[in-house]
Amino acid sequence: MADRNPDFVIAQDYHVASQLAYHLRPKSAVDFTAVGEGGKSFQNWWRAAEHAGQDAVIVWEKRSFSRGLDRVRECFESVGQAEPIEVLAWDETEPYVLIRARSYRPPAK
Repeated sequence: MADRNPDFVIAQDYHVASQLAYHLRPKSAVDFTAVGEGGKSFQNWWRAAEHAGQDAVIVWEKRSFSRGLDRVRECFESVGQAEPIEVLAWDETEPYVLIRARSYRPPAK
């Protein structure tokens, strides 16, 4: 993730976003609240305007990839191609997809 040098990270899944928020701090990580589809707690503290114009990396679990992709495209000037990666979790690898997104535009409320 660090080699992609995002200003912040968005994860489609709340639990992945929470883990990334812990491990990537002080860099911001958030669930799909950033693209107007949030749930759980991130909606209580995510401040979209603070990230306007910034670049992000979007993280999906491969099995749910593309769910919400249209919302992501609405909130960024450009969205790159999917990059598959494998993440080691509990002695097994899990497939994920990363997408670079440029110039964040907070969703209309």
